[in-house]
Amino acid sequence: MTRQTSASIILFALCLGFTAVSARLVQLQLIQHEHFAKKADANHWRRQVLPGRRGIIVDTHGSLLARTLIKYDLRLDPKDFGKEVDRVRMVDGKRKVERVRIVDEVLPKIAEILNAPEMEMRNAFLAEHNKELARQPINRRVLLARDITEQQVAEIRALKAHNLVIEERPVRDWPYGPLASHVIGYLGPEGTGAMGVEKEMEEQLKGVAGYQEMETDRQRREIAAFGKRYVAPQQGKTVVLTLDAVIQTIVEEEMAHLVNENKPSAAYVVVMRPKTGEILAMANYPTCDFNNRKDIAPEAMRNRCMTDQFEPGSTFKIIAMAAGLNEGLIKPTSNIFCENGQYFYASHVLRDHAAYGMLSVNEIMKVSSNIGTAKVAQMLGADQLFYYCQLFGIGQQTGLFTGQREAPGTLHPLNRWHKVTIVQVPMGQGVAVTALQMTQAFAVIANGGKFVAPQIIKEVRDGENQVIQPFEPRIVRQVVSARVAKQVTDALRDVVDAEGGTGSLARVNGYSSAGKTGTAQKAGRGGYVKGKYVSSFIGFVPAENPEFVVSVIVDEPSGPGHYGGAVSGPTFSRISERVARYLNIPPDQPVREPVPGKGTKPLPEPDRTRTQQATL
Repeated sequence: MTRQTSASIILFALCLGFTAVSARLVQLQLIQHEHFAKKADANHWRRQVLPGRRGIIVDTHGSLLARTLIKYDLRLDPKDFGKEVDRVRMVDGKRKVERVRIVDEVLPKIAEILNAPEMEMRNAFLAEHNKELARQPINRRVLLARDITEQQVAEIRALKAHNLVIEERPVRDWPYGPLASHVIGYLGPEGTGAMGVEKEMEEQLKGVAGYQEMETDRQRREIAAFGKRYVAPQQGKTVVLTLDAVIQTIVEEEMAHLVNENKPSAAYVVVMRPKTGEILAMANYPTCDFNNRKDIAPEAMRNRCMTDQFEPGSTFKIIAMAAGLNEGLIKPTSNIFCENGQYFYASHVLRDHAAYGMLSVNEIMKVSSNIGTAKVAQMLGADQLFYYCQLFGIGQQTGLFTGQREAPGTLHPLNRWHKVTIVQVPMGQGVAVTALQMTQAFAVIANGGKFVAPQIIKEVRDGENQVIQPFEPRIVRQVVSARVAKQVTDALRDVVDAEGGTGSLARVNGYSSAGKTGTAQKAGRGGYVKGKYVSSFIGFVPAENPEFVVSVIVDEPSGPGHYGGAVSGPTFSRISERVARYLNIPPDQPVREPVPGKGTKPLPEPDRTRTQQATL
């Protein structure tokens, strides 16, 4: 190969290399410029997500039932924390420069601020620092302390040590502990609603995350002199309930008294406005406090007012009686022969508590005659009885927004009815209900015959406290006429007020009332279980133009008695008196001495140890 040929080859190679480099530069600077510019920009900006604060839940008057607190944790980034730096201090009036380790300078100050052992913090730092020396994966943020105070946060930030990180941690808090906990619910591990209103209204309550981006140096440390990119997080909405926290408190106090006296396996109470369907209180025993969720047994978390169904017993008699009156088959004064206490039908024997002969319709309700009620149902026939059960909402979910599975109850279709079913169902056997369903059924009688949808969400408000989503009362249908509702009310007044009525212990001091007792033997495998009962009283106050319905259901009482009038009646009486006084309802009956020291006291203050940094 000649020298000229070799030179040509070298020149060609150089030109080819220059062309390749030029092409690459064109690609980087022109074609892929935007891609690499974004990549470089991202490399010196660090994004911090700012979670949106969850909205609050309040009662009908604005009392805070659920809110989010901000807790502060102190963490340490061990990188560079073991390095030495120059520090200047004055000794005998002269400046002296010393080499000190950052860790030796800062940790004692932190320990003093937190009033914590310095050695524990030093050990936490050394564990991570040793990993770095050994080139092992390092946890960039070592937890030094949880739940530090705002004062401690300010003092630590004043140290201006960039390796110390104050992390904000949102914590859901229920200021009144167990009050209405089964209705309000709780959050799951991801911070989203897992039960109750917290679950049902998740979309409204959850916040919208924002972020801030901080410019950093090559070590990913924030450059304080440069700006930040900031998008503000948005807080969730405010959910307003129909619950009244004072009425809820009254109910839970009286339910605790009931539980103490009767030692039941469970108990539940519902208070509802019959004209609007608004739930004023909904309480359960066993109770639970979701601030201490780890201590709660799973069975204590159920909202039994909606999840537990039971045979109602004699409270169910209002349906057959209302149906018979509405169909014109009977009148309040109609007399029915009650077979002297024993009625043989379809190879079964129905019994009353006494050998009743001729009783009027009102007397049948007053003494709770099974036989008299069964004969009214026979006049109706199975088709009509089934139809009215459906009209009263039996066997159907109410659709109440509570974020928990609602039992529909049990109303067997007609093709599963036996001959004896026609006399069992009207006295509350062979049919199952929930406490909410029975409250709704009595509301039909109390409001003039209308079936009103129950309601527990009143409205949703935005950050400016403006209503953006109202929940209006909803009348679903007319079940019976207003005249019939008044006739049934008169019969229910006799249950409470007339001599020999089964509900005499449910009389309300200063107020007229109407209601019905119920004592149902519990069904088990192969039949009814001896000695196990569901005892109930359901009624409304005042009897004329009722303002509220109260249902008191007691499951398996083990006190001195088991009849609904004796077990649940007194609790109905005490709740009704206190609620009526709180609502400033004028008394319409003679007033005895009121329940001592109770009835009008304001809602107690929440636990102040949990009220710091609340979102209001």
